[in-house]
Amino acid sequence: MTNGNKPPPIPDPPFSPLAIPAIVGTFAYRFNGYAVTQDKPFYLLGIGQLSIDSSGKITGDHQSSSTALQGQDATVMTGEYTLTGQMTLQSNGGGGAAILFQKKSGQGLDVLGEFFVRLAGNVDQFWMMSSKALAVNSKEGEIIGEAVELASLEAVRLALPKP
Repeated sequence: MTNGNKPPPIPDPPFSPLAIPAIVGTFAYRFNGYAVTQDKPFYLLGIGQLSIDSSGKITGDHQSSSTALQGQDATVMTGEYTLTGQMTLQSNGGGGAAILFQKKSGQGLDVLGEFFVRLAGNVDQFWMMSSKALAVNSKEGEIIGEAVELASLEAVRLALPKP
């Protein structure tokens, strides 16, 4: 206690209450994690770009690489994906996202990923980590089954060139 019986002032939060419009824009990101396919563990990583509009709609694309973590037949496999999804954001900077990753080329499956989201202290950077993943047949609109994946992602706002 300071000043006799008065408690110290409560500091302002690191950012004011937030909503999706605060993070509208385009972000570059990198991710890494693990997947299991046919009882074989894989390491995966990639880079990409995503845009968030004022309603929380996500669009973008990424490139990824993966390799088996065991076995002499392990090779580097690559794929390119388009992203579509939705993000929610709470006033404390936490939230969630659901993103459909549709394969454009290379190896891999279409995956519907669900993520926990956390702003990194400001509206120019955020983190995501897997909370669920489903393998999907996008052409048929069917869920194939669980995709055993665990990934983390860090995104930073792209600075637009000045005119």
